[in-house]
Amino acid sequence: MQSSEYSSRSDTELAARAAAGDEPAFAALYKRHFDGIYDFVLRAVKDPALAEDVIRSAFTRVWDRCRKRDARQQVKAWLYSTTRERAVRAGGSRSGNAGVTPGSIDTRAFAQPAFSDAAALEPELDAETSTIVWEFAAQLSPKEYSLLDLHLRRGLKVDELAGSLGLTTTKVYIILFRLRQALVEWVSAALLSRRGRRHCPELDAVLSETRAAPASRHYRRPITKHLEACSRCQASTATYPSALQAFANLAPLEPTPGVQAAIWRDVSAHINGISPYRTPRPIEPRERGRPRPEGAAFLPKVPITAVLAAGIVSIVAILVAGVLIFGTGGGGAATARDPDDVHSPDHKTGEPSSDNTIDLTWTAIPGAKAYSTIWSHQPVDLPDTVADLPGTATSTTSSPLDPGTWYFHLRTQNEDGSWTSTLHIGPFEVIAASPTPAPTEAASPSPTQSVTPAPGPRFPTVPPATPTDSPAPTPPPTPAPPTPAPTTPAPTAPPAPASETPSPQPTR
Repeated sequence: MQSSEYSSRSDTELAARAAAGDEPAFAALYKRHFDGIYDFVLRAVKDPALAEDVIRSAFTRVWDRCRKRDARQQVKAWLYSTTRERAVRAGGSRSGNAGVTPGSIDTRAFAQPAFSDAAALEPELDAETSTIVWEFAAQLSPKEYSLLDLHLRRGLKVDELAGSLGLTTTKVYIILFRLRQALVEWVSAALLSRRGRRHCPELDAVLSETRAAPASRHYRRPITKHLEACSRCQASTATYPSALQAFANLAPLEPTPGVQAAIWRDVSAHINGISPYRTPRPIEPRERGRPRPEGAAFLPKVPITAVLAAGIVSIVAILVAGVLIFGTGGGGAATARDPDDVHSPDHKTGEPSSDNTIDLTWTAIPGAKAYSTIWSHQPVDLPDTVADLPGTATSTTSSPLDPGTWYFHLRTQNEDGSWTSTLHIGPFEVIAASPTPAPTEAASPSPTQSVTPAPGPRFPTVPPATPTDSPAPTPPPTPAPPTPAPTTPAPTAPPAPASETPSPQPTR
């Protein structure tokens, strides 16, 4: 399958050679990543036969795409993202049948830690922690588990995941943050319930009053709440194994002998134009002038115009019957389309805005099963075929977007599972919010302002009056309860006593 000359070449070079039609280079890429992809897919779908179908479909898809793919960077992320797309679709199709038990595999193998030299130096990475980690992972959907696996077990960074999955970096970061936090809380609560009761009487009392099953969320919820307020239990959990490291240290699941070669034979057959699923029936060319076998019925020649006329009449009759019976042109399942009125109620295309979350809305589409959406900087981009919104959705809101030019892309899934072409909306210009200017002091108070002066007021200076015997005006007494509604106009010179002649008003 793989010659020695390709073993030392990088993924980028192998992908470039495969794009040029080099099958041995593609075989080397397949063999290099097969074990990791097999473990990744099997843990996502939990069925060996289904995992083989997913890998076969994914690598045939990779071969078809590699000639159209311009960028040769992040080949590993590209391979895994294509495989994830198939695994999520396959896992979702069988998620409704929860009673299906994975065949020909011991489910305990999923929870085994990988004992290596590094693990021997760290005895805290034990089988108990690995079992608890897999209990959490087994409850995730294929879409959630695959993303956490790609990050923790395959070592793909957030920007690599965002670029290969067609998602924004912010969205990937938020999803991973929530998954990581849920994993840590799950493992901490489980280990604390098993190892911490003898060290904390309060925790023991909490668990003694809990009647929920130990594997349920209702059992772990009071533990988590107690942990937030108990310093003794917080110190205990600090000595427990790392949940994230235990997840990354799960032992890889190995394929049965012959699986890798069998899948490659089907992929190679696809590369060479041979269907791996059925044997094509040979077509024998008809020889002109070949004598007709004895006993064969004689068919009279019919003018071509008569055949065409009869065909047109038949088609019209079928269409009319379909309209009369079903009320539609074909009478089958409804075919969805992309909504034609997608718009943003809070942003205008082409106009800069400091609001970095964009709302979009549209009218419901009959026959829509789901929607797939992405935000990107490209005017034309293609969302993946993984449902992000149900078919009944009529709006969505972006995650917080970085400053720049953004476009929204949406495609619709029909009831038969097929996807429409993509609708593109934009550009939306997101700019950084400008700093709020510091308040400036008004030059002169307004008549509508409060009578209570601000700290350190500056009143207008009264010009010197002609010397008289009148005493200088005294400031008015401060009222005991200040009234909330000001009635006195802007600060002026204090009035003189009622018994005396008022002094002249200051000029402004």
